[in-house]
Amino acid sequence: MPAELVILGAGGWAREVCTWMCESWSLPPKVVFAVDPEYASPPIQCCGREYQVISDWNFKESVREFIPGVGYPDVKRKLIKKAREWELVPFKPIIHPKAHCAPDVNMALGCVIGPGAIIGSGVHLGRCVTIGPGCIIGHDVVIEESSTCMPGSIISGNCWIKSGVCIGAGAVLREKVVVGHGSVIGAQAGVICDCIDDGVYVGVPALSIGIR
Repeated sequence: MPAELVILGAGGWAREVCTWMCESWSLPPKVVFAVDPEYASPPIQCCGREYQVISDWNFKESVREFIPGVGYPDVKRKLIKKAREWELVPFKPIIHPKAHCAPDVNMALGCVIGPGAIIGSGVHLGRCVTIGPGCIIGHDVVIEESSTCMPGSIISGNCWIKSGVCIGAGAVLREKVVVGHGSVIGAQAGVICDCIDDGVYVGVPALSIGIR
């Protein structure tokens, strides 16, 4: 456990990540929450403790690592860029004790795996990927940096999720689907075909409704 860790964000996802750390470690985590100045907020109550929210990014010298606490990839990337400007580096993956990861999963720094998630054999997760509670990631799936799988989404085997993708809650992807950079898959969507970069897809079967 680090001396002190920065959680990027201060909303619901950030509080969830803090809670998962409380449930994963024997001692409560020493964290601060970091947000952009326009989103300054009072201290956050989490795990029975009060945590500081910093909007000026003026951290103590001992603070050197961060973990994403934002679900939406665009906002996540914005905060990661700011963290790097302050010479912060991603922390090791946080895996909830009630998640299951196959022994050969390749997981980069900054990943967060929520409770009840199942990560299959041969999966590769890029930097700062967020896997929400109850997600199922099938064998040999590749999920590139800063993408997010919202709670309950299912990605079948051999899919390729490119960077900055948001998979909505309860969405299901058929095997071998490729989802382009920056795409958004709506909640409960059923994806059976490849998705273009920056596309927005909803429905069953999922159809494009435009470009972001």
